[in-house]
Amino acid sequence: MRNAKACRRWGVLGVAVAVLAAGPAYAQLINVTMRLNTATNRDTLRPNHVVQLRGEVVSGQVVPAPTWDANTGIVLHNTGGDYWEVTFKMAPGSQLKYKFWTGFNQTTGTFFWNGWEGPIRPADPVNSGGNRYFIAGQRDTVVALQFYNGSETEREQYWRPWQVKADSFVVYFRVNMAALMETREFNPDKDQVVVRGGRPLDPTNTWDVNFPLTREIGSADGGAMFSGAAYIHKDSVKGGEWQNYKFVVLRNGSEFWESRPNRYFRYSGPVDTTLNWVYFNDQKPTGGNVVEATVTWQVKTDGLEKLGVFSRTVGDRVVLDGARAWDINNPIVLNYVPLLKLWVAQETFIKAPGAQLEYKYVLLWDDSRANPSSPNYLRGLDLTPPIRYWEEPCVTGSGNRYYTYGSQTQQMVPGDYKFDWHYFNGLPPEGVIETPMDLTFNVDMTPATRQETNPSNPLFRPGLDTVWVQFMGCLMPLTQGDGIYNNKPIMLSDPDGDMIYSATIHLNPPFPFDVGYRVTYSTATGARIQNGGGFTKGRSYWQFIRPVAVHADGTIEWPSEYSLPVVPWKDSNLLVEDPPDLWTPTAVKDQTGSVPPVAFRLEQNYPNPFNPVTTIRYAVAKDSPVRIEVFNLRGERVRTLVDSRMTPGRYAVQWDGRDDHGRQLSSGVFLVKMVAGSFTQVRKVTLVK
Repeated sequence: MRNAKACRRWGVLGVAVAVLAAGPAYAQLINVTMRLNTATNRDTLRPNHVVQLRGEVVSGQVVPAPTWDANTGIVLHNTGGDYWEVTFKMAPGSQLKYKFWTGFNQTTGTFFWNGWEGPIRPADPVNSGGNRYFIAGQRDTVVALQFYNGSETEREQYWRPWQVKADSFVVYFRVNMAALMETREFNPDKDQVVVRGGRPLDPTNTWDVNFPLTREIGSADGGAMFSGAAYIHKDSVKGGEWQNYKFVVLRNGSEFWESRPNRYFRYSGPVDTTLNWVYFNDQKPTGGNVVEATVTWQVKTDGLEKLGVFSRTVGDRVVLDGARAWDINNPIVLNYVPLLKLWVAQETFIKAPGAQLEYKYVLLWDDSRANPSSPNYLRGLDLTPPIRYWEEPCVTGSGNRYYTYGSQTQQMVPGDYKFDWHYFNGLPPEGVIETPMDLTFNVDMTPATRQETNPSNPLFRPGLDTVWVQFMGCLMPLTQGDGIYNNKPIMLSDPDGDMIYSATIHLNPPFPFDVGYRVTYSTATGARIQNGGGFTKGRSYWQFIRPVAVHADGTIEWPSEYSLPVVPWKDSNLLVEDPPDLWTPTAVKDQTGSVPPVAFRLEQNYPNPFNPVTTIRYAVAKDSPVRIEVFNLRGERVRTLVDSRMTPGRYAVQWDGRDDHGRQLSSGVFLVKMVAGSFTQVRKVTLVK
C-alpha cells in the first residue's frame, strides 16, 4: 500500500484523462522531443527496460495521447546508457501534466515507488500537484534534458544531480556493490568506494586521485548503489579522447581494485555525461545462494630453489594476493610445512558456488637480495625493497590464476600439471635446465605490416624499422644476470627477407624451460610499438624449450640448441603454448633383445588410427644424430619428436597429437619422417577424434 499512497500523495492516481476531439483549432501540430536521464533512478534499470511518459492533457491536444497507466501512448526509447528520448505531437498552446515511469516491463515497476518518480516542482508557475508540466509553443521544440527524480525530496523540473560549475563539466559514475555486500567483503557503512583513472580524469596520469562515490540511501539491493560526479576542467578535453578507469574500495588504509580489465569510454567533448551503472568487478549478487567455506592452497618453490633464486634460510617467503582482494599489504599468508615440503594457506570465504577467485602467488625476497655487498645478492634483480615479485605463471601465459568456488565447506584448489599443488611461476624442478644452450627466437612480422592485422599502430616497415624482443616477467633473464622486467633488448634480423625475424642467444645454466617475452619495433616518428599487456592470458608470448627425451628413469635430456617455433606478430592476445609433459617417458630404449639392430628403421605407429596417444618405434644401427618429425599433408612441420645424437638400439617415442606449441591438432592424416645420416623413412599416421 505504500506505493499506492505515495502515488496518490503527488496527484498521480485518480486523475481523469481529458480526451479532446480533433478540430480545426488543433489541425497544426508541432513536434515535441523530450529527453530523460535515468542515472538518478535508484534501481538496476537497463537500456532494454521500459520508460514511459504517463500523464494527462490539461488542455489542447497531444498525439499520441498519454494516460496515467501502462496503456499510455508515449513510450521513450533508449539512445544509449542512461539517455532516453521520445518525440510526439502537440497543438500550440496545449498543456501537458505528466511524470516519468520506469519498469522492467510495462507492468513491473522499478524498486522505488513501483516505478513512479518523486515530487517535481514545475518550471511553469502552475499548481501541478507534484507533477511535471509542459506548455507547447508555436514551433517544434526540443525540451531541456530532464533527470528522473528517484527520491522523496521535491526536485526542480530541470534539476541536476550535481553542482554546475562554469569552468568544468561532469562525468557521473554509478556502481552496484551488492555482490560484495552479500559476501561481507564490503561494508557500506564503513568502507568507501571511489573512481580512479588516467588522464584526463587524473591530470597526473598516476591513477592516484580519488573521486569518491556516495551511497544512494534507499536504492536497490539493500542500498547497494553508489554514485558521484567527477569534475573535469573544460580545457582538458576537446573530444575523441579515451578515458580509462576503475572502481576501487578503500578500507582501513588498504585499496581493493577491480581485477577486471580497465573500464573505458570516449569523450564527445567537454559536456556533462553519465555512465550507465555497473556491478563492481562485474559480480552480480546471488540473492543469498552463498556458501561459507575454507579454501586451501598449496605451492612448491623447489623449482626456484634449483634455479638458485629462492631460499627460506635467507628469509625469502611466499604469500598469496588477489583471492580476497588485490592488496599486497594484507595478503593471505602461506606457511611452510617441512613434512610436505610445500607452502600451505587456508582462508575462509563466503561466496556463491561458481564464483571466480582470481589470484597470484607473490615472492617476497629478503632485502639482502638487492644489496650488492650481501652474499645473498641476486645479480640483475631490478626490484627495490620491499622486494615483491608477483609470479608470471607459465601455465597461465603469465595471466592471473583462477579457482572456481564450489559448494563444499572444505575446498582444495587444484594444482599444476595434475598435481595437488602449484609450482611458483608454474616452474617444477624438472623444468630447470642444467646444461648450456643456444636459444633462437623467431617472429613473423608480416601481420605488423598490414592495416587489417595492425589497425591501431603505425605499420612496420621492413628494411627500415628495427625489431627486438625483451623478456617480460619470466625468470630467464635473472638467471643470466639481467633484470626480470628491465633487461637488454635482443635485436632480431631477417637476412633472407622472408619476414621471419630471428636472433640467437646463449644461455648459461641453470635456467627455466619457459620463455616469456614481448616484441617491440621502431617507427618513423621515433615511437616504439610494444605488443601485449593487460592481466590475462596472452599478455606476453609464452613458449617452452621442449626436451629431446624424457627417459623412463625420470632423467630429462635437453637439446644444446633450440629454435622456438615461429610466432606471428600480434598487438594483443599473444600466443601462449601449452607446457610439455616432463613426467611421461617419451623416448624409451627398448630392452627386448640384446642384439643391436643391423639397420636403421622407422616402424609403423601403434595404434593407428589413434586418439589421443600413439607409440612410434624406431631402430638406430650406429651412433648417429637422429631426427623424427611430424608433417601435415601440406608439407608443414607440426612437431619435432626426436632431435638428438643416439647410440645403437631400439627406441620408442610417443606422440599426443599436439604441435610444437602444445596445441591439439585436428583430425587428419600426418607424415612421420625419420632422418639419421643418409637414412630417411616416412610413415603415414592418422589422428582421429
